[in-house]
Amino acid sequence: MPKKILFFENLRILSTSVFLGIIYFFIIRLMKELSKSQKQIQDMAITDELTQLYNRRYFYSKLNEEVKKAKRYKRDISCIIIDIDFFKKVNDHYGHHIGDDVLRNVSNTIKSNCRSIDTIARYGGEEIVILLPETNKMKASLLAEKIRKIVQDKEIPYDKGNKIKVTISLGVTGFLSDELIKLIDSNQLVKDADYALYCAKKNGRNRVEIYNNVE
Repeated sequence: MPKKILFFENLRILSTSVFLGIIYFFIIRLMKELSKSQKQIQDMAITDELTQLYNRRYFYSKLNEEVKKAKRYKRDISCIIIDIDFFKKVNDHYGHHIGDDVLRNVSNTIKSNCRSIDTIARYGGEEIVILLPETNKMKASLLAEKIRKIVQDKEIPYDKGNKIKVTISLGVTGFLSDELIKLIDSNQLVKDADYALYCAKKNGRNRVEIYNNVE
């Protein structure tokens, strides 16, 4: 083959290879962008927009999953429900934008004191729920009291350097691994914690109540 023809043939092969390489690069980049977008959409579907905690729907799907896992592997499981005391007064006195700041701040405080395996979700309004796998009721109550003290001692900044203080009430419940046999409905875990929360508010607020202690 003449050198001139060979040169153009090699040039053609090189150009084709470069062109295919560019196409491959952009396809890989596009796939990464699509994957990133899909994850963002999935995260939005399970995340509460205001607090960036999980939403109630995701919490209940995780609850069923974790209870089944606890039964299968014979592990303890606990639940804490938290309510910001007199939150309506905060909104009425300071405005809803300050109330939102308070809710975000309390949510971040709770999240920063939990483990990566815990599921923290906005349960509704100013209520937050924590699902604690591999945790007995006593350990859950210690965590609840720790969070209560941190929130109580915290000053939340708002408009022009002013600060606001809030307290929280917490209801705790849990099942030991051998007690889970009796648990037919996983929602019972939340119902028990919610009843304990009701008692915490009834008994003066800014306190932790454990379900067994209020039966």
